Formats: sequence, structure tokens, C-alpha cells
Amino acid sequence: MCQKRKRAPKPRRERAKVVTDGVRAAMLEECLRQRLPVQEVLTRAVLERGALYARIRQLDQVVCARAAWRRVRRHEAAAVAVAGLPLCQSDSVWQDVAQPAVRKLAAIGAGNDWRPCVSHARPDAATAKAARTEMASLMERMLALLALEFRLREDLPSPTARVALPPELQSGALAVTHDAVPCDTVPAHVAAYARARNGDAVHEATFAAAIARAVTRAIHEAFFGCLALVSSTGTAVTDADLEAPRPRAALAVINGMLSIAARCHSLVAHDCDEEDVVPIVVYHRDAKTFAMPDLEGVVAHSWPAARALADVAAASERWVRDARKTPRITDDDAAQPPLQWWVGIGTGGLAINHAAKAATLAHLEGVGRASEWWPEWPPARDDVLAREARVRTAIAWGGKATAAFLGVAQPDQYVGRPPFGG
Repeated sequence: MCQKRKRAPKPRRERAKVVTDGVRAAMLEECLRQRLPVQEVLTRAVLERGALYARIRQLDQVVCARAAWRRVRRHEAAAVAVAGLPLCQSDSVWQDVAQPAVRKLAAIGAGNDWRPCVSHARPDAATAKAARTEMASLMERMLALLALEFRLREDLPSPTARVALPPELQSGALAVTHDAVPCDTVPAHVAAYARARNGDAVHEATFAAAIARAVTRAIHEAFFGCLALVSSTGTAVTDADLEAPRPRAALAVINGMLSIAARCHSLVAHDCDEEDVVPIVVYHRDAKTFAMPDLEGVVAHSWPAARALADVAAASERWVRDARKTPRITDDDAAQPPLQWWVGIGTGGLAINHAAKAATLAHLEGVGRASEWWPEWPPARDDVLAREARVRTAIAWGGKATAAFLGVAQPDQYVGRPPFGG
């Protein structure tokens, strides 16, 4: 008689969580290792920008010399080769304002120090073409460094902050050889920088899509999961025992989300015809039902509201998805009276408590100041790496897409799922 082979026991959730926590901790450590003191990055940026400008001046002379030699007649070549050839400012790359990079740099004074000179060199067409290609890349680097300097001087809270090293200041294949003799071959750093910029754009888009997907799913699942706990009909009419821990906490989640939407003027009626409003929650007055039709648009156009809703959702995931678990209530929470929300639901449907508006807005303002998200959408690598808490948030919500976005090695093991994922 055949006997069934016993199946291997499934790994315990606690063990999987330990592995996930270890992988996330390793990613966090590697991300934070990239950061340098802001003052050091600023100093290196200023020095590099000066070196790039000197390199552009050297290459510009090659281009000007090639243009000048093309105007020399054949019978004048011998005499010019001995006496040298005056270069014209009209041939300089700084006069080509049709190029966006040239126009932007010239607007802040770049190229104003051009001086007439005499050249004895006679570069060929290939060398001049390679010089133009390299100069275009170097100007993009200069623009990026200028933007970096402005951002660091204006936005960072203190000189002791730490920031990531941008591609323009990295060594290896991306480094510029400032004293190389111009030749007919485009330096390798030009292609490497182009790949880095294109790759960054792809990684940024992938990371933003992963975050938007995770945030919208968590908001939707948390709101309607809580709604099912307080209303058997799935409407704004509550009929559950609100003294029980889970329904009571679920009502607080719903009221909080509705108040966040109302604060952003994004809690609208189903017959609202305002075209410039991106609704978070749509309420049907007659049916007393809710809808969230465009959460992706909310992430893109109302990021502060989206991240606030995501934090509320993440805090409720544990007990919303698992009926065996109850909300955690700390001693501080138990000692304080429950918050009266500005907007909420009850036995009569959607209700507005105007007396609680000021307290609700003050509470949401305080929660927003403690946010561990980045301030703008779409996310920028520097904004995420600016604070350790933001890196943790990016890893928790973005998973493996965060590794490429932040420029660290892709983890081989499971990174874990975002809230309400999987």
C-alpha cells in the first residue's frame, strides 16, 4: 500500500521576515554609504565645473581653428602656417545659441571671457567633429553641476547634511580626462555619461511606477477594507458594532482618509463638473457609495495627499487583512480622547462636523511634518537619499526597483512586499 510522502513544513513567517529585514538593512547600509557631506560635494562640484570650463575652452579653439582654416585659400596656406591663423569669435561654440545647453550657460556669463588668439595648429575634420561632440557632453555636465550647487545651497537644512555623489563627480568610466590631447576619437566618458543619464531616466520612471502602483493599491485596499468592517452594505451607512476594536479603528481610518481628501478639496460629489479637480474620493449622494476613480492621478498631481493616505493605509494593514488581529493601542492613545474628525460617516451616511475642522487640520498638519516620504513627485534620487528615513520608505514601498533607482546592487533575496501587496 502506497503511503503519501509527507510534505516539508512551510517556513514560518517569522523566519521569512527576519530574512527580509536583513536584506532591507543591507540595502539601506549600501545606500547610505554613497552619501558624502554636502560641503565636500559642493567643493568638488565647483572644482569640477572649473575644470570642465577649461576643457571646453581648449576644445573650442580646435573647432575655431578648423573653421578658420576652411576659409584659407590654397595659395595662402604656406604663409598662414608660419604666421599663424587668427581665430574668430563667431566660430566659437558659445555663439551657437541654437543649442539649449549653450543658450542656458551663456545666459549666466559662460563664454564672455573669449579672447582673440592666433593658432598654429591645423586640426582635421574628424578632430573638430570629436571636439564638438565632447563639448556638448561637457556642457550638459556643467548644467547638471550648476543645478546641483543651486539645489544644495538652497534646499538642504544644514551644512552637516549628507548627499549622494552625482554621476558628474564619479570616477571610473564617467571621469573626464581634462588634460587629454584633442584627437579624432570621441572620449569614452561621453558615451558613458549618456548611458548613465539615460539609465537614470529609465530607473526613475520604473521606481516611480512601482511606488505609484504600491501607493494606489494600499490606499484603495485600506479604505474599502475598512468600509467593509463598518458597513455590511459597503456604503457610508454604518451598521457595525463600533465599540468592537476592529470596526472602531476602521471607522477612524475612513474618517481620516475622508478628511485628508476634503482638506485637499478632493472629496467631491458624483455630479461634480469641475474639470480641474483630481478627485481622491467620489461620493454618490443618493446611493451613499464611494469610489476612487483616479488614484494614479492623485499621486501625480496631489502627492502630499497621496503620501498621507499611504501612511494611514500602511498603519492599518496588519489588522485590516487579518481578522485574527486587533489594532494596537498604546498607553498614550488610550489616555487621550478619540479625535473628532471633520469629515466622516455614520448611521445617516456622510457627515460633516464643522466644529472639528480646526482640530482635524491641525492634526493632519502635524502628521504631515513627521512624514518620512520625499517632498515632491516624481521622486528624485537626491531627495530620497537626503534622509535615512526616506531611504527606508523607498525600500519598503519600491522593493527591488529601489536598488536600481538608488544605484546599489540588486539583492538576490526577497526584499519583501509593500503594504497591501501580494
